[in-house]
Amino acid sequence: MPLYNVACRARSEAVAHQPIVEAITATHCEITGAPPEFVSVVFLHGHPVRADVELSVIAGVRGGGNRDADLFARLEHSLREAIAAAAELRHSAVEVALIEFAASWIMEGGVVLPEPGEEDNWRQP
Repeated sequence: MPLYNVACRARSEAVAHQPIVEAITATHCEITGAPPEFVSVVFLHGHPVRADVELSVIAGVRGGGNRDADLFARLEHSLREAIAAAAELRHSAVEVALIEFAASWIMEGGVVLPEPGEEDNWRQP
């Protein structure tokens, strides 16, 4: 399950969060093939970010399986563009950092998550 932490200096209305959440979820799922219910987004208001940045996004994302360095580079670039568009910001005002971790390092509902690409088998009863 990717966990996207979106930090910003000022408090924003929850309604402003929805387009950003939708952009993150759609981009993540399109590029990785992960199901949308795996994507979690947390907003951190009043968080210090660099002077030239409005939104700082740090995400823990499962690596391995069908994911390589090229996929992570495409994901990072596409997320930055999608988030900037959703928030109506310049690309340079959004920073995105992805932290890759092994699927075996995270559990959902007490069950270890599957390797990327194995989600369908994992969700079978």
